[in-house]
Amino acid sequence: MRAVQGTYREQILQAPTNKQLGYMLALGARAMYAKAVGAAFAHSEHMIDRAVEALRPFTDDGYNEANLIADVEAFRDQPLQQYVAPLGRA
Repeated sequence: MRAVQGTYREQILQAPTNKQLGYMLALGARAMYAKAVGAAFAHSEHMIDRAVEALRPFTDDGYNEANLIADVEAFRDQPLQQYVAPLGRA
């Protein structure tokens, strides 16, 4: 169905904005890396450095090892699905 000029489809109001989508993507990536580091790589400085570098496109330049370790703690008891599932619907 084609929209008539000057009208819009209401389902567009349900879609996240670019800013919201960027936030969701960053949060999902941080949760995913925090889960991986917490599960297998918490004692590997090299893997923590690699994870921080991999997260740079999703975070600001100030994101560092301390932030990742804080994320490991923050996401420890949270199901990963709650952070990545919304991305599939976006």
